[in-house]
Order: sequence, then structure tokens, then C-alpha cells
Amino acid sequence: MGRFDSFYLFSDVDGTLMTSEYTIPQANIDALRRFTREGGHFALATGRGVSSSTFDLLESLPVNAPCVLLNGALLYDGEKRERLECFYLPPSAREMVERLLAEVSDCSVSIWRAEGKYEVGYEHPKMAGFPAFYTKCDVLPDPWCKLVIRTTPLEQAGLVRYLEGMRLEGLRVVTSCDSFVEVMPWNVSKATGIETLAEKLGIARNHILTMGDYYNDYEMLVLPGARRFCPENTPEDLKALCERSFCRVERGAVAALIEMLERE
Repeated sequence: MGRFDSFYLFSDVDGTLMTSEYTIPQANIDALRRFTREGGHFALATGRGVSSSTFDLLESLPVNAPCVLLNGALLYDGEKRERLECFYLPPSAREMVERLLAEVSDCSVSIWRAEGKYEVGYEHPKMAGFPAFYTKCDVLPDPWCKLVIRTTPLEQAGLVRYLEGMRLEGLRVVTSCDSFVEVMPWNVSKATGIETLAEKLGIARNHILTMGDYYNDYEMLVLPGARRFCPENTPEDLKALCERSFCRVERGAVAALIEMLERE
């Protein structure tokens, strides 16, 4: 029996576990190995989907619990490489993309299906080197899981207002960093993914640990009964919702959380 038996840690990736340079501090890796050796269960809770970069994470980290991908739209067994459950956007998402491409110049949209990412519209320089299928919206079949629209920090708030002004049913708009706007099924979030897994696996709420740094993490940072944490680089309004904040992502915030648990 290990000291962390029956505890589940769900961590966001970008800005929480991984730096903006796409590196994971070694302290995080070492601490997660200690956590899982002591019986702890570790899973990703991320906006990323099934991709080579996600597989790289699964190989380099001691992930030993089902993951919450696509901000909750896909529950995934990383060890078996199997989808456990998928949640989909309604048909109104297609109307949103078609209007975007028609009305916004240089528009770049990623459409995530369960098996991977498809790019439509303008080929955004920010996404150079990221694996994706390039296609046209009208030939990409349903169902879709989520949309990601690239923007700039100065234009992000305006894009959010524009999308919300469409008033299309069944969709909600979130931001996952200062240059991404994401569109999700209205009732899907990282928290709903964690709740679904908790019910399937019989996880007690007070044995759930969540850690995130941005607004697409909001729901899991207010998940009732769970212990919620964040790195120092989290916006102040989200930081106030958490039990505790740690150091910046670059200094190993996930490691700092595990070190706190080891002292308790």
C-alpha cells in the first residue's frame, strides 16, 4: 500500500505541466514518478487531442489513469490507446465555421474529431510544424468534438464577442491561452470529463486533485469536493479559486504540489 493510493491528480499540460518552450521541467517528471510509485494515479486534463505530441507526453510521463482530452470532449486510455467516451459538437458548429470563413479574412480554424485535427481556412504561421490534415469544411464529415480558432491577444476579446453574438445553440466559447479561442459543446468541460471518470472508477471527490492555469481550466478549478491548485502564472481571478498556488510553470509547479503532498 502506498501513501497516495486512491488519489488521482489531473493536470493541465500547457502552462501548468509544460512551459511555453514545450519542455517539461525535470522536477515535474521526477515528482510524478514518486507520486505514482506511491500508488498515486496521474492523468492529463488538456485541450490537446489524439496526436503525436500527446503520444510523446504519454511516453515520457508516468500516466497511469484515463486522460481528459479536448477539454473534456474525449476521455482516453493512454495505456491502451483507446477512446473511452466522446462528446460532440451539435450541427450549429458547422454553421459557425462557415460564417467565420466567409466573414473573417485570414481565418484559421482547427476542427478536432476524435481521431485527430483538421485545418480549414488560412494556414496560420503559428501552427507551422504541427501535424494536421488540411481540408475544406464542406467535405469534412460529422461528428466534430471541438473548434480552435487562432487570434492575437489584442483581437481575442473581439473574436469571443463575435462568436457569442452568433447565438448558435449548443455551443460555448472558452479561451485556452491569450491567442486561442475554443468552441466546445455547451455542457462539456474538463470538469465534466473528470466527473464522468470519477463515476466510472469510483473515485472519491476528496481524492481528486486538479491543477490548471487558464480559463479553459475554470470548471475543474471550482470542482466541488476536489482539491484545486495552480501555478503562479495563473490569472489572479482563477488563482483566488484555488486552495493554493505554487511557483511558475518553468520552475516545476507540479513538482511543488507533489512535494506539499509528501509533507502532509
